[in-house]
Amino acid sequence: MNLETILNSIIPGDALKVQRELPEGIFDCAVTSPPYWALRKYDTEGLVWEDGWRGELGSEPDPLLYIDHLVQIFMETWRVLKPGGSLWVNISDTYSGSGGDHLPGAGRYKHIQYQGKQIDKPYFKTPAMTLKSIRAKSQCCIPERLKIAMVDNGWICRDTIIWYKPNGIPESCTDRFTRNFEYFYHFVKSNRTIYWTNSKTKVITDKKPPGTKGIEGEDWDYKDCEYCSKTGKDGNGNICYRCKGKGKYLINHWTGHDYYFEQQLEKYTSELDRWGGPEFKPVGGKGWNEGTGQELDRIRDVRPNPYGRNKRSVWKIKLQPSNLPHFAAYPEALIETPIMSCCPEFVCTECGLPAYPLMGDPVSIKDGGGCKNLADELGTSPTSALRTKQWNSHKHTGYAKCACDAEFKPGLVLDMFMGTGRTGIVARKLNRNYVGIELNQKYVKMATNELRICEDILREERKQLTIF
Repeated sequence: MNLETILNSIIPGDALKVQRELPEGIFDCAVTSPPYWALRKYDTEGLVWEDGWRGELGSEPDPLLYIDHLVQIFMETWRVLKPGGSLWVNISDTYSGSGGDHLPGAGRYKHIQYQGKQIDKPYFKTPAMTLKSIRAKSQCCIPERLKIAMVDNGWICRDTIIWYKPNGIPESCTDRFTRNFEYFYHFVKSNRTIYWTNSKTKVITDKKPPGTKGIEGEDWDYKDCEYCSKTGKDGNGNICYRCKGKGKYLINHWTGHDYYFEQQLEKYTSELDRWGGPEFKPVGGKGWNEGTGQELDRIRDVRPNPYGRNKRSVWKIKLQPSNLPHFAAYPEALIETPIMSCCPEFVCTECGLPAYPLMGDPVSIKDGGGCKNLADELGTSPTSALRTKQWNSHKHTGYAKCACDAEFKPGLVLDMFMGTGRTGIVARKLNRNYVGIELNQKYVKMATNELRICEDILREERKQLTIF
C-alpha cells in the first residue's frame, strides 16, 4: 500500500487487516479509542477472527477474548510505528450484568460462530454468564486488563491519564457513584536512546555523540555555579556540593531521547509568591543538612520555569457536542496534547528524523520572533506554528535538525478506529498528516465530509495569514 495514495484519507476496512497492508515504521504517533466491550453496536458485519470467533469487536462473549483481539490489533500498530513512536488508547470499563439477555443491540446478532461452534441464540449473554470469575454488578476491569496485556506483550506504559469529564452523562444507578472519567493510556516502543540532540549546535543525530569527551564549546561547556555564586562554598563555609569547590561545573550539551516527546506545560494553580517570592530562603540553619548528603539550606528557585509546570495526568476536558450520529466520539481537546507531545510537526524527508524542539529563552509572536523565526529557520511556512497556539507559553529557542539539508514534511498520525474523524481534524489543525481506518461505511462517509470541511476552513485561514 503506497503511503502517498492514502495520506490524509480514511481507508475503509478492518483495523487488523488494513494495518497488515501498511508499510513498516511510517507513523510517528497513533491515537485512538476502540469500541468498548459490551456497550455499543456499530452496525458492521461480524469479522472472522484468527481464533475462530466471528463477530464485531466489542461484542465478544468474554472480556478476555476482547482484550486478546485488541492486543492483536495494537501489535500491528507496533509494526507500523517508528521506533520512537507512541500509541495513545482511550478506553473505559463495563459492569458485569446479571446474566440476562439485555446486551445493547445484541438482538441483531444471529448464527454467530465461536471457536468453531454455531451459536443460534438471538442474544449474547451479559458478561457474568461468560466469565464466571466476575460476579454480577462488578466492574470487569477492562482498562486494567488491557494495560497489563499490552505491557506483557512488550509495550512500555509511560502514562495513565485520567480524563475527568465535568459534564459527563448521568447514570441511573443509586447503589454506587456516577462515573465521570475514562482512562487514556500512553504506550511507547523504546526504552533505549535512539537519537540525541545538542542544545548548543542545534543538531540531532542517531549516532552516539562524544558528549563530555568531545569538543569544548560544541559538545560541552563549563557553567558558573549558581548554588554558591561561583565562590565554591555554601552559606555555612562548606564546600559546595554542586561544583565541588570549583565555582563552576561541566555541562553536557547532548541529550538522549528514547522516543519523541515534547514536554507540555500547564499554568500554575497558585500565585508565584506562594512561598514569599520565586525563591525559597530556608531559615533552619546548618542542622538541615545533617544526614542528607546535600545542602538543603541553600537558596533555591521554587519555580524554575515561570511559564508553567510539567502537565499533570488528570485532564479536565468537557464532552464536545456533536450533531453526528455517533455517541462515542472523544472531544478534540482530549487529543490535542497527545498529538502535540508525541507527533513532531516537522520530519526530515530523507532520514526520517524529527526536527526536535529545544527549550531555552522564551519567544513571543508579539516581539517579532516566535514561530516566524522558527519557521524561517526550517524554510517553511509559519502558519502551522501559529495555529498551535503554544509558542507564547513554551520556551523554544529553535529546533535540533539533522545534517541532511533536505526538506521537511509534517509528522504522521494513525487512528485505526477513525469514527467521526476527530483525530484527523486535530492532526490537520496542528499541521500534522493523518491516516484513518474505519470499518463502518457510514462513518467513513461522515468523517470524510467533516475532514473536507476542516480542510476548507484551514485553507482560508492560511490565505488570511499569508495576506498579513
